[in-house]
Amino acid sequence: MSEHLNSRPNGIQSTVAEALSDAAEDLAAVEPQVKAATSRFLKEARATLEDVTEELLAKAREGYDVMRDQAVRRGVQTVGAVRERPAVALAAAAGLGFLIGHLISAHRTQVIYLKDAR
Repeated sequence: MSEHLNSRPNGIQSTVAEALSDAAEDLAAVEPQVKAATSRFLKEARATLEDVTEELLAKAREGYDVMRDQAVRRGVQTVGAVRERPAVALAAAAGLGFLIGHLISAHRTQVIYLKDAR
């Protein structure tokens, strides 16, 4: 009986060793396929990313062109309005300057000194 117990671990060890050896062989056989599949996937992902990047770049350029054209048109309109009515333009600029100055200085603490009537 004791011989049966002692022989059993060696049997398990050899079975485990065989299983590990078989797994290593299977992995070695599959390795080239995995490398090829990974390489194909990375190439496809790169191509897709390049396509999306090109599309986004084209859209950004188109948006930039539209915004530039609008800015030029608005600039021409503004110059025309200032030349037609310079007093209104001057008043608007002064009002805008006052408003911006007020907003900038609004966060500062205002100290008021009062003088005694004595």
